[in-house]
Amino acid sequence: MKKIVIVTGILTLSGLVGYFFGQKKPVDLTLVEKSDFLKDFSIEVGKIWRNADHEGDTICKKAKNVDESYYQCNPSYFKCLISNSLITPYYQKNKISIAQNGEFQTRVTPSHTEYLFDLLVDKKYPLKLRLKDSCREVYLPQRFYPFMANQRTVTIEWDSFGRDIFVDKNLVRNKDILNWAKRSGKEKIVQEFEKKPDEEIATNLSIEDMSSFCSSQGKHILSARVYDAMAIHPEDIASPDIKLLRAPYFPWSRKNTETKIFKIQKNLEVNLSESDRLRLCQRVYSSDCGELDYIHQSIESTTWTGAKETLGGVFEYMTNTIHPRENLKLSSRYYPWKSKVHRLGVRGYWDGEGFSANNFELGKYNLVKFPDNIEIGFRCMRFK
Repeated sequence: MKKIVIVTGILTLSGLVGYFFGQKKPVDLTLVEKSDFLKDFSIEVGKIWRNADHEGDTICKKAKNVDESYYQCNPSYFKCLISNSLITPYYQKNKISIAQNGEFQTRVTPSHTEYLFDLLVDKKYPLKLRLKDSCREVYLPQRFYPFMANQRTVTIEWDSFGRDIFVDKNLVRNKDILNWAKRSGKEKIVQEFEKKPDEEIATNLSIEDMSSFCSSQGKHILSARVYDAMAIHPEDIASPDIKLLRAPYFPWSRKNTETKIFKIQKNLEVNLSESDRLRLCQRVYSSDCGELDYIHQSIESTTWTGAKETLGGVFEYMTNTIHPRENLKLSSRYYPWKSKVHRLGVRGYWDGEGFSANNFELGKYNLVKFPDNIEIGFRCMRFK
């Protein structure tokens, strides 16, 4: 996989020749001096942008119930750091002030999203900074994959050789939909999502709106086949040409018997400590986690590809041209851990026409009482 450059450009420097960063007398800087400062500054900014781990940054981490990764490649977090003077580079042993000159701009292209910041250096000198969101996607390695059908009773073999496939690491968030709706002039959606927390999962859009959102980024709604590929741990990661398609149930282990949730589903005696329960709720947020908050983008839910939020939480809609009536990930907060619905590849059907019980086919996993506030999320994918 190609390495993505975090800071794709630190452009342009105006007014730096003749007077630079608080020098008392005009000084003509050499190209080497300018490039040295830009190189050091870009390295520092790149680390902050990618890792979201900066001294004193707790003032900027205000979102509730999120994993630290939520702040990675997050323009609002980066803006907060600048606004609170937490990014202070040095030039010739002197601390240099960095301020934001206006709001950052979002630019969406078919291959990536980038953010443009107009900065003011030392209260005088404009600096344009372009930051690329390289944290949003995971790459699907080229290899053989299993595709599960008919509640995992059928395994279909396929491969991704010769294709570069990128998948959204997390489910789409409210802030993503709000920004898209503003750009697209969808006032009704803007009014609805302006009231919602940025960090929470965007739910209950129409299939048409989901598709339009993904299309605006040069993407498609995630397919069921690619979902299984990104989530199901390969039997032999080191050998992409080998067709070992055993397809374990859970994304964090190749051995079902070593997982506590498998033992729960088998009605085996399980000693679940409080820490075990907290961890399992971050991996599979089920009805057993009722009083606990959902941790958004939890690292505990990470799959072998780096994708997250594949089991538990909300329903997830996906396209499925091979088996159209299996387009909904059923593992969700509506079922307890003992339900075998909490296994990769177990799907139901949503007709996309509404959110009442009549719009769903859940098969043998029918809910005793259908929730009034059913929620369906989604994510995007793209081919290169």
